[in-house]
Amino acid sequence: MLISNLIIFFQCFLVVALLCYLFWNRKKLGLAFLFTAIGVFQFLQIFLTNTFFVSIGPEIIISPGTFVLFYSTLFCLLLVYICEDLIKVRSLIYAIIIANVLLTVFQYTLRLYNLDGVTTTSTNLSSLDFVNFRGAIIGTFLFVLDSVIIFILYEVFSAIFRHLFFRIFITMSIVLFIDNLIFKTVGLQTSLENFDKSYIIPPLLAAFYNSVLFSIYIYFFEHYKKPNKGKSIKDIYSFIFETSKYLNDQYHLNQKNQLIESKLIDSAKQFEIASKIAKLGYWEYDIDTQHFILNQHFYNIHKININTGEPIKISVSSYSERFIPEQYQKSVNTKIKNILAINEQKYNRTIEHPIIYDDGTTGMVSVSIFVEKYKSGDYKKIYGVTQDISHLKNIKDNLKISQKRFKSLVENAVDAIAIISKTGKPIYASPAMFNILGYNEDELSSLVIEKDVHPDYIKTVLNAFSLSLKTPGVEITKPLSKWRRKDGKWIWLKGVFKNMLHDPAINGIIDNFTEVTDVVDYQNELKKQTELRELLLQISTDYINIPTKNVDAAFDTALKDLGTFVNADRAYIFSYDFENNTSTNTHEWVAEDIIPEIDNLQNVPMEAFEEWVTTHIKGEHMYIENVEHLNNLKLKDILSSQGIKSLLTIPIFDNGNCIGFLGFDSVKKRYQYSEKEILLLTLFAEMICNFNNRIKKKEEINSLLKKTTEQNQRLLDFSFMISHNIRASVANIIGLTDIIYESDSNNEFLDMLNESVTKLDYTIKNISDLLNFQNLNSLLEVKPYNVLNCVTNVLSQLNNIIREKQIQVNLNIEKNIYINVIPAYLESIIHNLITNAINYGVTENNKQINITGKTHQNHITITIEDFGSGIDLSDDEKKLFNLGSRFHTSSTGLGLGLFTTKTYVETMGGEIKVQSTLNKGTKFILNFRK
Repeated sequence: MLISNLIIFFQCFLVVALLCYLFWNRKKLGLAFLFTAIGVFQFLQIFLTNTFFVSIGPEIIISPGTFVLFYSTLFCLLLVYICEDLIKVRSLIYAIIIANVLLTVFQYTLRLYNLDGVTTTSTNLSSLDFVNFRGAIIGTFLFVLDSVIIFILYEVFSAIFRHLFFRIFITMSIVLFIDNLIFKTVGLQTSLENFDKSYIIPPLLAAFYNSVLFSIYIYFFEHYKKPNKGKSIKDIYSFIFETSKYLNDQYHLNQKNQLIESKLIDSAKQFEIASKIAKLGYWEYDIDTQHFILNQHFYNIHKININTGEPIKISVSSYSERFIPEQYQKSVNTKIKNILAINEQKYNRTIEHPIIYDDGTTGMVSVSIFVEKYKSGDYKKIYGVTQDISHLKNIKDNLKISQKRFKSLVENAVDAIAIISKTGKPIYASPAMFNILGYNEDELSSLVIEKDVHPDYIKTVLNAFSLSLKTPGVEITKPLSKWRRKDGKWIWLKGVFKNMLHDPAINGIIDNFTEVTDVVDYQNELKKQTELRELLLQISTDYINIPTKNVDAAFDTALKDLGTFVNADRAYIFSYDFENNTSTNTHEWVAEDIIPEIDNLQNVPMEAFEEWVTTHIKGEHMYIENVEHLNNLKLKDILSSQGIKSLLTIPIFDNGNCIGFLGFDSVKKRYQYSEKEILLLTLFAEMICNFNNRIKKKEEINSLLKKTTEQNQRLLDFSFMISHNIRASVANIIGLTDIIYESDSNNEFLDMLNESVTKLDYTIKNISDLLNFQNLNSLLEVKPYNVLNCVTNVLSQLNNIIREKQIQVNLNIEKNIYINVIPAYLESIIHNLITNAINYGVTENNKQINITGKTHQNHITITIEDFGSGIDLSDDEKKLFNLGSRFHTSSTGLGLGLFTTKTYVETMGGEIKVQSTLNKGTKFILNFRK
């Protein structure tokens, strides 16, 4: 029994697979093969229903004819109904009914052979009973009833069940159960008293199994989509049974077809004549054989004499080699491949290419290619029309030349011409208008003055248009106005209106206009640059005689004027300090509601914007149109934190060295700077540099003047001091000489004479040193000198006196402190200050001298401190470093030490300060730049 079940379900699968395969290939094979298969199944199922039965379970006996073939036929009806239409379903129903009737009649006629007097080779009359007449009649009736019920129930359950499987399964379960019940009780005259599971289980099993198979096929092979609206029961019934109406429709359809056929014949004749006149040739491409099928006119075009009257086939390669010049074959083949690759179901394209006629001459053809494809993308049909356009091309070329001349004349006379209706709608436009406004011909009617003219100019343009309407034939100037292009860009137009509504050939208002955007932009740019030059000139003029103390205020004012002029939100000046690798914001102007940043941008490390600094050192400006597009994330974060959207910085150079930059920030919105703006802003940067140089020169001159005045005063003081010292020494020498001549004992006076001569020699030596000081400056080399080594060298020179006086020297000097100085001068400075501390800062109670050396951010400090007699700075501070100044009664010097020390310190770019309290001590402070 298991084997029987497997066999019958396998047979059912094969039948369904065969039916689905034939249905799937209906586009290539048609439905005839499917109908033939079902017709064969009808014979088999009728024969098997009467002759062959199998058991599939206890007390369940079925016929494969019914279970496999008949039920599959009913399912096939539903398949055609779902995926095709009622026309094809009705044809299938009628075919099955006719097959049943013919089969029954044929079987009945076979019995006539057994009448008296008729000889037959059959010995068993029962073998002719393969058709039960009562069963055949009932079966045919049931088939018709099943067909109607199937479609009605399917439409009913389509509104209830969402999934296709359930609609098919429920529908077919009911139909197969009713069919089985009626056939057994009426056709086979089985009593309902014998009603058992054989009435229910076989139909349900067949319904379920076939529903699964057919649903899978429909879902995966037919790409089924549920229709939005199903057919009504009335429509289904009427379509199947109202045959009179169908026949009447068919009659009218036949008449219509005959009329269409007649018209087609007439059209074919007309097409034949038109093809000859227009030199048209029709062709088709046979997808299977990959050959062109060409008609007679095609060969006439190519000047080939073939009079067969039948279509001629030629391969693709033969056509290309024979008719297309070699140099064009590749490009033509490529164009055709591109056309065939288009992903559309139905389309056409046209190409033109040169050809070689059969007589050796050449010409030009236009080929229109029509392509039809299935949904799957496979080619359905490829055909086309070839036209000889050699003559047309010559006419077209000549026409192009004429049009080009006309166009040239029109465009040279006026850039664009448009004809406008009295309502303001364009009805014609020259090509120049489309070029100017960016629209195409299809978009011409969308142009409206109220929409496409800038709001500031709508009124003036409409006034000019209204005036033109009132004055036919008169040119009315269309004022300079701003119009919007298709891409949204505003352009400037200028032209004239001329009312030609009275001229039937024109019937409109002629609008001649030209684009003057470049002219207006140039004028605006020229005006802007003139204003900027005037601004720079005004700034330059203001700076000529500005006092140094007002420089900062002048820079702030200039930044405000320039920033406002270029629509910047922030303008600023930065200085570079390459020694400390920092940059400082020295001046800043900000627009209203913009946050100042100058306090946050002091001594900013250059490494934060190294790329920026490198660009400036090269002499190039740094222009960032959109900060959001920066790749340097560190710089992007710095700028974004200040709200900057666009930025322009221009380097400031002094004698070939970059000393800073001038910058502009756009915070509220992005701003695009032009090259001319950058150039003019560069001029302002140069102006800043020149002004700084002028200030420096002025300061240098003032410093030189001050220094010269001071030196003259020093020389005057020095001359007074020297003359006093020399006179005193000379007087002493003269006096001692007289005494020596008069005295008998000369030793004491000789010692005094020696002391006076020694002082005179010291004085003359100091005079020589001071006179040669300036000359020595240019000869001595400035180089790094270790402070600790310098102090140690000086202390070793004074070691004897320090030890003799038992002085305690406390050193607190950082290691590796170097100063760029003249070493001899630095040692002389330290020597003088330590010597002063030994001579005047050491007492019996305090014999300490403190010497320190420390590094600060921008400078190095050296201090020498003692705790001796001190100096009263309230009286002596101003003359402390003057020539000849002495502040201790015990001093035996000439007053040159501190003067020389200060001179040496300032020569090396340093400064000297003093802090002192009487009877408490003195501290000398030396500051040198790093």
